[in-house]
Amino acid sequence: MNSENPTQVAVLGLGYVGCVTAACLASLGHHVLGIDRDQHKVDHVLNGHAPFYEPGLDQLVRENTAAGRLSASSSADGIANADIALICVGTPSEKNGNLGLGQLRRAIEEIAARVSKRSKPLTIAIRSTVFPGTCEEVVLPAFAGHADVSVDFLPELQQQGTEEHQHEAQH
Repeated sequence: MNSENPTQVAVLGLGYVGCVTAACLASLGHHVLGIDRDQHKVDHVLNGHAPFYEPGLDQLVRENTAAGRLSASSSADGIANADIALICVGTPSEKNGNLGLGQLRRAIEEIAARVSKRSKPLTIAIRSTVFPGTCEEVVLPAFAGHADVSVDFLPELQQQGTEEHQHEAQH
């Protein structure tokens, strides 16, 4: 990473995975914009606070917001400046057992609507939990014809929470 020209990262979704990812990337020196439709989460980050409790997260958010490396918005317009867009939105289970892809589809639509206005390549990484084939069926078609967009899948395979919370959940 070049400290004079840090990587610009847009994190779509400021839930557990998204907010932790955004704060950690900012602490590494990247410039991170967290994007979420929930104004409550956005306001928390803008005020230097985590929108939920996770040990150490509040301090990371506070330090990186104060340093200008972490910001938040309810608008996806910041994607125009991003080098990387990480999609960390929820995919809740539906009654029939399928994963709800509504939030993922909206995030893809928001990015796709802004791709033609970009002057540099964009890497999109899917961090949301999805079934095999979702990237091929849902994500890639939205960016067909955009040679400067690449799509990666980075599954979240770790149990969330601290060791203390994990231990409590097992008992």
